[in-house]
Amino acid sequence: VLAALTALARRRADSLPTALGPPLGGLACGLLGLRWPETLFGGGAALDALLRGGGSPLTSLGALLAGTALCVGTGLSGGIFAPALAMGAAVGGGLRAATGGVGSEPAIWTLVGTAGLLAAAAQAPITCTALMWELTGDGRVIVPVAIGSVVAATVAKRLEGVEKRLVGLLRKKRGINMGSKENDNGAARLN
Repeated sequence: VLAALTALARRRADSLPTALGPPLGGLACGLLGLRWPETLFGGGAALDALLRGGGSPLTSLGALLAGTALCVGTGLSGGIFAPALAMGAAVGGGLRAATGGVGSEPAIWTLVGTAGLLAAAAQAPITCTALMWELTGDGRVIVPVAIGSVVAATVAKRLEGVEKRLVGLLRKKRGINMGSKENDNGAARLN
């Protein structure tokens, strides 16, 4: 979803004069921040609220997705690591809300979501489990975070083939032949 929203923002920014993309992206992010200030600056305040059992997971996830896509897509500085932590926390908070918070405190659900998203993206469930343990210093997080990380990484790996087939279909539809020398930069044009 983030990649699709970023590509959309990039296409819109590319249709503008080069000097207008980042300022308009900044304006859009600022307006988003006026409504949902906890999602600014990588979503640190949203992550903190979700760890404490507060905030709205669905709203935080939507605003973080939109803000990150706008920033990256319009050429503003910044990355996706910190927002990914907050987005994972929002997913974990959403799962907690959907299940009624069965069996544990809000922070565990949030940490499982955070580690799961990172493990799926990096294909590194052990590293993400160790990271959450290191960040919290709480041994109670190891088992749920490890389970969530392994499941997320496994699902992401299984979906990898589907993603490659979809990208291949998009390239074929757009006439991009990745095997030819004249289209060596075809992947960049896809966005």
